[in-house]
Formats: sequence, C-alpha cells, structure tokens
Amino acid sequence: HLEASLIKNTFSDGFDADFSNGVIKNCKIIDAGNDGVDVSGSQVEIINCEFVRIADKAISAEENSLINVKNILIQGASLGVVTKDLSKVNIADSKIIESEVVFCAFQKKKEFGPSKINAKNVTYSRFKEENLIEEGSSLKLNGKKVHNYRDDVRKYLYGNEYGKETVK
Repeated sequence: HLEASLIKNTFSDGFDADFSNGVIKNCKIIDAGNDGVDVSGSQVEIINCEFVRIADKAISAEENSLINVKNILIQGASLGVVTKDLSKVNIADSKIIESEVVFCAFQKKKEFGPSKINAKNVTYSRFKEENLIEEGSSLKLNGKKVHNYRDDVRKYLYGNEYGKETVK
C-alpha cells in the first residue's frame, strides 16, 4: 500500500513491482527517467494519482497483470497507458495530456498473449497518436471497441519512434 507519497527525479521507473498486489493512492510521480508505474504478474489499483513528465510509459501492465485506475492525471508522458502480454488495464474518470501515444496494447512475448484496455470517461488532448493497438489485443473507449489495428506495435516502441530506448 503506497499512499500520499511523492516520487520525483528517478533515473529509471518511479514504481516497479513484480508479482505484487496492492493500492497506489493519492501519489505523485514526477520526472521519472523511465516508467511511472511498471508492474508484471501483479494486481494493482491506482487511485487519485498524478504522473508528470514521464520519459517512457506512465502506466505499464506486463505479463498477466491487472491494473484498475481511477481519477488520475497523466501530463507529459511519452506513452500514457500501455498493456502487453495478457495484461488488462481498466481506466476511468481520468485525464491524459501531452502524451505522444495515449493508449497502447500488444503482445511482446510469444509465451503470453494479447492484452486489453478498457477506458471509460477518459479525456485526452495534445497527442501524436491516439492509440497503437495490435490485432488480437483490444481497446474499448466508453464501451465501443476500437478497430484501427497496427501490425507489429513493437517496431514503434522502445525508442524506435515512441517511448524510451532500454538502457542496460
């Protein structure tokens, strides 16, 4: 449980959790060098949080994760909400401003599968791409499925066009 916390000026991810369950509430993540929140194999709720100037993904769900998001602000992220590899993000009553890509859903690893985003009452503005959704994965906006799929979403990510190149 992470509540009423400020995470600022990180070299890499602001918050990273693997195989975890919990709640992130009333927090601010500012100037993250990579992702704001990055979870794998986890179930997390994110409530009343702000993500400001995030170098890569504001919210990243990977490897069969479930993230339920309510009432957040993302301002200035390369990628707003990203889900991959059998993960699902439900986001409601939120705002995304100044992101290169608002929503992204795809399969990266062959041992997993497609991913899903359900967005309800999410407003967004000042973006380059509304979504990058790979066929098989899905995005629903206010209950309506988006059908403009892209081939091999990975080729747009990881510093190729959007997002941040992984530094090792």
